[in-house]
Amino acid sequence: MSTIESYIIIFLDLVDYSLKPEQDQMKLFTEMQRGIYHVLYHEITNEECILIPTGDGMIIGLKNRGEDSFKNSLRIVVDIMAWAQLNNCYFRTVFHVGDLNVVRDINKNRNLIGNLLNDASRMLSGGEAKSIVVSKAFFDRFLKKTDLRIGAVHKIDDNYSLTILDEGSIADKHGCIHNILIVTLTNNDIVFGAETRITSNFYTRIYADDYPKKENLKKSFSAKLKNCSDVVFYGIYHRSLPDILSYIQINNLKKVNITAVYAADILEREIRAFFVGYDSLSDKQLSIDRLTRFQANHQCKDNITLRILEYDTMPSFGASFVDVDQQGCGFMHISNYIKGIVPDKTPYFELEWKLSKQQSLYKFYADYYRDIINPFLKEVKV
Repeated sequence: MSTIESYIIIFLDLVDYSLKPEQDQMKLFTEMQRGIYHVLYHEITNEECILIPTGDGMIIGLKNRGEDSFKNSLRIVVDIMAWAQLNNCYFRTVFHVGDLNVVRDINKNRNLIGNLLNDASRMLSGGEAKSIVVSKAFFDRFLKKTDLRIGAVHKIDDNYSLTILDEGSIADKHGCIHNILIVTLTNNDIVFGAETRITSNFYTRIYADDYPKKENLKKSFSAKLKNCSDVVFYGIYHRSLPDILSYIQINNLKKVNITAVYAADILEREIRAFFVGYDSLSDKQLSIDRLTRFQANHQCKDNITLRILEYDTMPSFGASFVDVDQQGCGFMHISNYIKGIVPDKTPYFELEWKLSKQQSLYKFYADYYRDIINPFLKEVKV
């Protein structure tokens, strides 16, 4: 038996919790629960809230009784952030509001179920460490009469004020749009929250040779490939490409399009001169042979569409385009080639499509490949 009730959701995410040793995690989580219990003692004893531990944080569901609950939610977050500062840890925080199903779970405890929780979780990606993220729904419910301008300060009462730092929208992995604001809270002249912008507005990471390129390839890049449905590898000889394909999850229920674009043989001399000694033309055929075997021997080979193409003009960059036209999970890995530096040593950067619109650099590379490069590619006979 469930009931539908209105709740204010406070989603607390402990920053860098997973990087700590397990013993330190247990200690911190125990202290966090004790601190939150102290802050919420009145709400817990009067069954005015539901707490859901997440492993690396806490979801606080506070019964929404209007203005009083709104102000109480600010008091709760300020008190928890003050506790965190004293204990040398930080939270990334989301405020959201709406209707949820209140149920008894398998442990006979009250619990909350609904898309509101999933949405709040995905909004976390818009904030950095110590950021306070406010959903547009929360803002409209409790602050709709105030000015939405960036930099505007909203006095809530004699104790609290809220400052808007940024406003925008992010897209989750399913392509759903979430409108959010980044804010700071001021309580008795003490500012809580990080003075940052929405992180996905600048979702670009740069890696030079002395940065952990290979480590990142195994962790970040492989994670993007795992659930992709369309990927384009635009490079020279693709020495490591057959190994990279093992990261892609392919099964009877999922089809994957894989496109591998190589340098034509006639570019061998130009490539060798540009990169100074980069002589790996033999790797090209080995790579192509392994790719075709990968498809032919895969247990779900009918769900794999493999295209092998080549270009005959010296490229200015190499790239991997993962679900590039899918809002929320589009990803690019770009290496701008530098004369005298072999591709393996070339610095690279990564771009993601996390906004409601493509950021300008992401759009540039997507359009450039589709409109300038792709029309001149030729099929390779295997």
